[in-house]
Amino acid sequence: MTITFTLNSDGDGNSIVSDTLHKRIALREITDIIDSNGHRLYKVNGKPILIRGAGWTPDLFLRTNATRQEAEISYVKHMNLNTIRSEGKFETEHWFDLCDEQGILVMIGWCCCDSWQRWDDWKQEQFFVAKESLRSQVRRLRYHPSVFVFLVGSDQAPTPDAEKAMISVFNAESWPNPILSSASAAKSKVTGPSGVKMSGPYSYVAPSYWLVAPTTGGETELGGAHGFLTEGGPGENPMTQSIRRVLPDEHLWPIDDWWNYHCGSSQGLYGTLTRFTDPLNNRYGTTTSLHDFSLKSQAQAYEAHRAMFEAYTLKRYTATGLIQWMQNNPFPSHIWHLYDYFLVPGSVYFATRLACESVHPIYAYNDGSVWVSNSLFTDFIPKSSSLHLLVRAFSVDSSVLFNQDVQINGGIKADSSIKLTTVPQFTTPVNSTYFVRLDLFDGQDQITTNTYWLSTTPEVLDWDQSTWYNTPTKVYANYAALQSLPPSKLTSKTQTLPISATTMQTTVQIINDETGPIAFMVHVNIFKGESGINVAPIFWNNNFVTLLPGEAVLLQATYSTSDLEGTTPTIVVDSFN
Repeated sequence: MTITFTLNSDGDGNSIVSDTLHKRIALREITDIIDSNGHRLYKVNGKPILIRGAGWTPDLFLRTNATRQEAEISYVKHMNLNTIRSEGKFETEHWFDLCDEQGILVMIGWCCCDSWQRWDDWKQEQFFVAKESLRSQVRRLRYHPSVFVFLVGSDQAPTPDAEKAMISVFNAESWPNPILSSASAAKSKVTGPSGVKMSGPYSYVAPSYWLVAPTTGGETELGGAHGFLTEGGPGENPMTQSIRRVLPDEHLWPIDDWWNYHCGSSQGLYGTLTRFTDPLNNRYGTTTSLHDFSLKSQAQAYEAHRAMFEAYTLKRYTATGLIQWMQNNPFPSHIWHLYDYFLVPGSVYFATRLACESVHPIYAYNDGSVWVSNSLFTDFIPKSSSLHLLVRAFSVDSSVLFNQDVQINGGIKADSSIKLTTVPQFTTPVNSTYFVRLDLFDGQDQITTNTYWLSTTPEVLDWDQSTWYNTPTKVYANYAALQSLPPSKLTSKTQTLPISATTMQTTVQIINDETGPIAFMVHVNIFKGESGINVAPIFWNNNFVTLLPGEAVLLQATYSTSDLEGTTPTIVVDSFN
């Protein structure tokens, strides 16, 4: 939109142009309600929206890089997320412009654990600084359509005098969006219940957690798929390939204090991978090397994060919002990210992308039910007369345990999920692993696929030992049989071509031999020549896929030619087995 300022100055009543301002705008309305369950629900142009996002952090040394910002905002959209939460570290105008352009919602607000949360210590000067600081940000941000809410407090609700002072600024400056007293379930004495929670977890929990967590209400409510979780997630997501860029060779294995340095240190709760590695060794078998750890940790992190996003999708709008803690890292880290500090997307990236796709089949960990979700705001109508979900279960030797082809008549209603069938819990052979495979078809065309690995030993969580950061496991699932999968028999064809003056595209066709086993967690890396350093940022259509015998997949990646740094790309195909 072009805004033109005019000034009558020629004496004859004729207008002359004095100045011209070009400003992009977008028209939308954001509203919120507290629903009958006491949960806050946001609406865009009158339609409820399930907030699915992650927490943002700038670089540790606040080094601004516009190209990196563009890549990270593009990653958010590519993962099918719709929101970023930024807590207190206000980014550049370019960053907000990118969110506007990409249609990414932004939760913004003041930071925890600093002067913004010490209202009882505020004197007249602090109130003045706080109000004027807010005023400058309101004037700056009110024009950005991406910004949809401002959090006055973070971990705690502000004191009444502080909150009233903030509200007076929002009113005086015509703030067009909702405001929120805090990110926690604390009840404000001014604006009432927040309708949100920050009950964690912040460390690894088993996949079933999100659908079986107690929902007792109030601050004791855990982080399962109900309400609006402003921060939480399975926590650990160890670096794999990038670890070689962080640690010297002599500290790559076994895990030691050099690893722990990259695990956070808040309140002594972190600074270790133990809450992740103990379940990993019990569920997948004791890790014996860096390579073995990388394979198993990618699998465990994948299933944990996918389960969280799928649970919130499945339970909408009993679940109204989820902010995964976190999206990115300010520093190379093994915890709290969806892609690593070097912008390398690991398994969790693709688990998130899959779980948040528009039309998506879901296996529910709590009862074995199978659903298809349509997150579009329009009905999903198939192109053919046959929309159907093929539901199968396989043993680790590829024997068929369950096979059902379910017809979905009439498509799927907008913004809804439908239950189609239930896969039985297999109990024999004891302590074995099996796969559940969901393939959604429109006639003969495959829309999407989703593969789960499950155990004949049901996982049992230890709720009595729950904390705000973790719920431990009492009885572990047993995936040890994955270690005995025969080596996969994969063949691949690759092609790399420029698709523009600045962009390359690599296509990898992977075929699993009909006589071979199931190929578990097949993934492709593209390195800069022989360096072993990943090309990044990079945008794959999929990765970390599981192929049945005789099955093929076409994986495609685009990336900047300049990121090859003059090298020829080296393409490596690998799998768990």
